[in-house]
Amino acid sequence: MKGLLTVDFQAMLNMKTCPHCFGSRLKKESLHCFLTIKKQDIEKKSDFSNLLPTLFTQQEGLPFAQPEDQDLIKFNIRDLQKIELNELINLLELYKSTSEKPINLLERILNPLLDRAKTIQELGLGYLMLTRGVDTLSGGEIQRLRLAKQL
Repeated sequence: MKGLLTVDFQAMLNMKTCPHCFGSRLKKESLHCFLTIKKQDIEKKSDFSNLLPTLFTQQEGLPFAQPEDQDLIKFNIRDLQKIELNELINLLELYKSTSEKPINLLERILNPLLDRAKTIQELGLGYLMLTRGVDTLSGGEIQRLRLAKQL
């Protein structure tokens, strides 16, 4: 009986990338929400020149992720998770300053995110990405993140 259970669990533990979320562990609906920024606005910022080739929308070639207008670049939550915190702060500030959405809506959503991200950046952890697992952080990094949570 014990050997049979081990075999059954082994079949369930097959590690492969989910075809729906592509390993991001997010619902398909979450991956369909985008921040859209004009390509020319991003190209003006030299900080983002190395960022563009690594984007999910360009790597995967998924039809829903491709912008209708080639002058626009779309970021979903998976894209944002793969960006270093320093670059993410710059990108969100760029989006906030160039978006055509109502400013009060943008501030209500982005200000808390930017405040928390800037606190973490000030503690010297701007090089971290949101995809990084807690089990891969050093003791000092975890301690600084706990401090950021308290601030």
